[in-house]
Amino acid sequence: MPSPDVVSYVGLELIDVDAQQLLDTALANAGLSFPDWTPREGNTEVVLLEEFAAMAEDVVYALNQLPNGLAEVLLRMFGLQRDQGAPPYAEVRFTMTDATGYTIDQGTTVRLDMGADSEPIDFTTDTDLVIPEGATTGTVLASASEATVLANGRGTDTPLELLDAITDVEAVSLNLSLIHI
Repeated sequence: MPSPDVVSYVGLELIDVDAQQLLDTALANAGLSFPDWTPREGNTEVVLLEEFAAMAEDVVYALNQLPNGLAEVLLRMFGLQRDQGAPPYAEVRFTMTDATGYTIDQGTTVRLDMGADSEPIDFTTDTDLVIPEGATTGTVLASASEATVLANGRGTDTPLELLDAITDVEAVSLNLSLIHI
């Protein structure tokens, strides 16, 4: 289970520095304290500062894990359990190649591509979709299998990938903006 994001509630900010930034700050401070000193690569004091900066980077990382982990522990101490929320659902539009009439079965799976940084989200249709003769499009509600907020903000006409082998489907897309509860 991911840790809850409590930063907005307790006013904590992450310390976002790496070893190079720590070293640069240490060298600048040393220069202020010893104006005649010139740092040289390989000198004992520079090597020590580099090592201290690398160790401090690990400490900074560990400290940044504390707020969320601590909140999780406190919630458990009071017998509270985080609610992951409900899975998102969407109104999906199927566009067919002709107007002869079709039925898209309940449980048909479509995929929302979230880009290179995230896993795609699969939705399954909640009911059968009957597209009557004379029509080429129809809409049906579809639900995701797990709770996530990553898909929020996807708008109307966002293309979806049809994962089931259904002939005569020309396109699948969101009919309305993605809904999350």
